[in-house]
Amino acid sequence: MAWLPGHEPSMGTAAEMLSAYRAGRTVVSITAMCQNLAVLACSTVILPNPPAFREWLARDVRPSRVN
Repeated sequence: MAWLPGHEPSMGTAAEMLSAYRAGRTVVSITAMCQNLAVLACSTVILPNPPAFREWLARDVRPSRVN
């Protein structure tokens, strides 16, 4: 899970997202920066805010394998 609360991209977070994505992990990004290239390229799921993340977790669409 990557939490990007502001409107400024974080190179450290982008590197972590890329590593997780390349390792085949589910990458959930919580951000309003849905046009950011790193977010678009490395996220499995993009959510706009923490309440949406909680709702996503409550659904049965979570990955079957927890890493």
